[in-house]
Amino acid sequence: MQGEQNNPSLAGGPGPAGWAGIEIHPVTLDRWDDLVVLFSTSPVTGSCWCMSPRTRSKDFSRFGSESRRRNQESMHGLVTSGTVPGLLAYVDGRPAAWISIGPREEFARLQHSPALRPVDDLPVWSIVCFYTEPAYRGQGITSALIQAAVQHAAAQGAPAVEAYPIAAWGDSVGPGDAYTGTVNTFRRLGFEEVRVSSSRSRGQPRIIMRYDLAQG
Repeated sequence: MQGEQNNPSLAGGPGPAGWAGIEIHPVTLDRWDDLVVLFSTSPVTGSCWCMSPRTRSKDFSRFGSESRRRNQESMHGLVTSGTVPGLLAYVDGRPAAWISIGPREEFARLQHSPALRPVDDLPVWSIVCFYTEPAYRGQGITSALIQAAVQHAAAQGAPAVEAYPIAAWGDSVGPGDAYTGTVNTFRRLGFEEVRVSSSRSRGQPRIIMRYDLAQG
């Protein structure tokens, strides 16, 4: 794989993906316009701006029609401050997909979720969201993003990476609900289940999976 996956500083993840034509880079200020282009391809990402995981549930929609603008401004503020809120995947130079990753404590939704409470005191990093433009789905980009995200977290000194995927597709679970990924995808890349909560969302258990970077 081109781009970040070939950087020796990112060693420690599940391994390079090897997908030709895909480059993956951290979202820094010079890539802000590319994130805007990608998020404009979906009414959901164009409204949420991936600020939902960073906001308590009770606060996320309290600004009503102003929420879209506020969310975009909040994400821009993160990037401007030097925070890397996630990674962008490019296909032939075009922004095609996104993954949100960062230290667990940055995500207020996780911090206040009884079902997804911390497993232990390990300062893990968390993968909380994916988005792939429809034209690029089914090409393995999600797996490439997971690998790049784990390598990015390893380069920042993370001891482990967590994910909170859905268990499987079902009658009440469609593509729009899979923004946290699926269990099988993470399992194939070396993640292991560390907790299955009795709490359910859309009829599915809340699952925490972890990749231990000490094994990498």
